[in-house]
Amino acid sequence: MANDVDVLIAFCQEQWTQARHTEDQRATISNLIIVVASVIIGFVSKSELTFQLLPLTILLIGLGLFGVFVTEKLYELFHYHHDKAKRWQLRIDELQPNSRLSELETEAERQHNNYWKRWRQIRLHYLWLILHMAIALMGVIFTILIFVRIPNAK
Repeated sequence: MANDVDVLIAFCQEQWTQARHTEDQRATISNLIIVVASVIIGFVSKSELTFQLLPLTILLIGLGLFGVFVTEKLYELFHYHHDKAKRWQLRIDELQPNSRLSELETEAERQHNNYWKRWRQIRLHYLWLILHMAIALMGVIFTILIFVRIPNAK
C-alpha cells in the first residue's frame, strides 16, 4: 500500500509542477506584452496622431486580445493540473485515512477565507484579464482618435 501512495504523491508533485509552470508562462507572456505595450503607448502618446501610427494602434489591440486569450487558456490548463492533483490527493486519503490531507486542507482554507474575506472575493485571474483588456482598449482609443483626428490643443 505504501507503494501506491508513493506513486500518487509523485503524480501529485508532477501536476503541481505543471500548474506552476503554466503560471510562470502566464507571467512571462504578460510581462512581455506589458513591456511592448508600454513602448507603443509611450511612442503613440508623444506623437502626432496620424494614419502612419495605425499599424501600432492595431498592434496594441492585438497584443491586448492575445493577452486575454493566453491568460484564459493558461488559467484552464492550471485548473486541469490542479484538478488532477486534487483527485490523486483524495485517493491518498482513501489509502491513508490517518493522513487527513483533505481535512487539513479544508481547515486551512476556512481559516484563510475567514481572515481574507473581502480579498478572497477578487479573483486574480480577472485582474490579469482586465490588464490585457485595458491594453486592447488603449489601442482602440488611439485608433479612434486617429480617425477622428482630434487636433492637438495648443
